[in-house]
Amino acid sequence: MKSLIPLLLLIIPQSLQAQVVLDSHQQEWVEALKSGDSTASFYWDDRSLIFSKITTLDAESVTQLFSSEGSLGIKHYQHWKTYEHDPSRYVTLGLLSTTADSILLLTGWRDVEGSWKKEIDVILTPESTDYPVSESLDRTLDQRRKTWVRLANEHDPKTHIEALYSAGATYFGNGYKSEGREEIAERYFYMENPNYQVDLKKEQLWQISESRVLELGRYFTGAERVGNGGLYVILWEYKDDEWMIELDFNF
Repeated sequence: MKSLIPLLLLIIPQSLQAQVVLDSHQQEWVEALKSGDSTASFYWDDRSLIFSKITTLDAESVTQLFSSEGSLGIKHYQHWKTYEHDPSRYVTLGLLSTTADSILLLTGWRDVEGSWKKEIDVILTPESTDYPVSESLDRTLDQRRKTWVRLANEHDPKTHIEALYSAGATYFGNGYKSEGREEIAERYFYMENPNYQVDLKKEQLWQISESRVLELGRYFTGAERVGNGGLYVILWEYKDDEWMIELDFNF
């Protein structure tokens, strides 16, 4: 079947080509996990990142996470949707089924010298097979998002991060991981520029559990929205009577 992929790409519209290739790579990654083979070649420059909120196992890397794949009982991966940041960076979302659980798998992909590599895996255990967000929660998160934009445009990263990010929040960007408010504020130093402006537009929300919502959307920098915007991923978590950011990822 692998030999058919180049031929298929000749007849599939360009907008779907990346989806076909990335789905194939994801399936190969799953097969490597199932067989116990090394997955190192799937990742970017040994800087691959993982964020996990799962009940099956508690781990800090994909290798550790699936080191007991025999007992975990990986069955198959079902691709759901592909989102384009630009022609060299994409986000895919799907469901990894195991005998113990179903795991929501979001992957950030990067074209590295003509080869697709994983930049990040976000692995979450949903509490149901249905992911709708209520209208009231949608409105609440809209307000939190507007607060994020307002504070970002006030050019004070420290205040911005303290108001919206949990104490143990994680930020992933450009292949690097930052943890905690102080480190994240340092990564957002560019917001101190008085000419900096940013806006966010949600594309999709998934309620993973009563206290967690996964958001994927577009960010726009500059005074006006130009183009399709870049991709961002946020995991909102309800803590201390407020929805806070537990994970922030962007390309």
